[in-house]
Formats: sequence, C-alpha cells, structure tokens
Amino acid sequence: MANSQRKNASAKKDEDKKIEESAKEQLDEIVEETPPAKINLKDTTKNIKIGDDVIVDVKSNVFGVLVFSGKDGTIRWEKCGETQQLTMRELRAMKASMLKFFEKQWVIILGVNAASDSEAKLGDVYKQLGITRFYENMLEVGSFKNICSWSEKEIAERVKLMNQGVRESLVIALNGFIESGALDSVKKIKAFEDALGVTLTSKE
Repeated sequence: MANSQRKNASAKKDEDKKIEESAKEQLDEIVEETPPAKINLKDTTKNIKIGDDVIVDVKSNVFGVLVFSGKDGTIRWEKCGETQQLTMRELRAMKASMLKFFEKQWVIILGVNAASDSEAKLGDVYKQLGITRFYENMLEVGSFKNICSWSEKEIAERVKLMNQGVRESLVIALNGFIESGALDSVKKIKAFEDALGVTLTSKE
C-alpha cells in the first residue's frame, strides 16, 4: 500500500512538472497571440431561447491539453487560447457532468458561432447555462502579462477575487514571468506569494 501511494505521488509530481514545463513554453505565444476576450455578461436579449443545436465558440483558458468527453463525442483543446465549436447540448452536458470546467474557468464562451442563425447574445449563453456567477471576476491567460503592472495593493485585492482554477494558472504564469525577467520586483513577487499562499520560483 505504501509503495503504491509513493508511486502515485511520484507520477502526479512528474505529470505536474510536465504541465508546468509545457505551460512555460506556451506562455509568450499565448500572451502575444491570444488577446483577452471581451466578455459582457449583461449583453442579453429578452425572452430568447437557445436551442440545443446552436453552435457556440468556446476557448480553452488553461495551460496544456484540455479534454471533455461526453455522449456526443470528445472535444480536445491542444493549448490555451485554442477555440473549439460546441453545441449548446454539449455545453449543457458539460455543466451537468463536469461543472468545474466553468467553476474553475477552464473554458471561456466567446459567443454564438457565426454559422448559427441564432440571435442570442453572449450574455444569453451564460445566463441560459446558469454559469454567469462563475465569470463575474474573470481573468484569462491572455491578460496575465498585465498583472506585472499591478501595485502591491491591487495584487492583494484582485487575487482574493480569483477562483482556484485561475490561481493555479496564475502561479505557472508568474513563475514564467520571473524566469524571463518580465516580473523582477521583489516587493510584487512577495505580494503575489502572500496573496496566493505559495512560494514562487527564484530568478537565478
């Protein structure tokens, strides 16, 4: 039993290391190529019904590969910032079986796909899925580089509003920024560590 637990812990540690290394390789590309989505949750249409077959653009907001397997098949995002098309049926199934995709902001809904004839607006999609509350304090990877300009006070105030999924991605991003020199303020690094409750990497 003890040997099995040690092997599982070692495998988990190796997997986490691979994810972090992959994330650091993707970080600059993601930040440069993936501008933050403009999410207006109040942009709604009165009394509109979004059918199950309506296609929606959905972007990955996590480092590395993201996979959702449902009854209608498997959806795979190869990297953060990649967009896939899902039906409302698939999104409703995602909420029912894997709510953490929304709770942790692993995905960001960008709106109804142009190929669909639905007049639903972005806020309608979030509202009808019942996930608006999870995105009221959203921070996506494409905007992470902006955090280097936050003051120590802003760091303390904003980090406490983030959910756990965003915090996990933020730690990886911060380590990448420190190693690249994009974040070199000792005071800001300490503020992030205090707000996140972690120890970040040290610049050699």
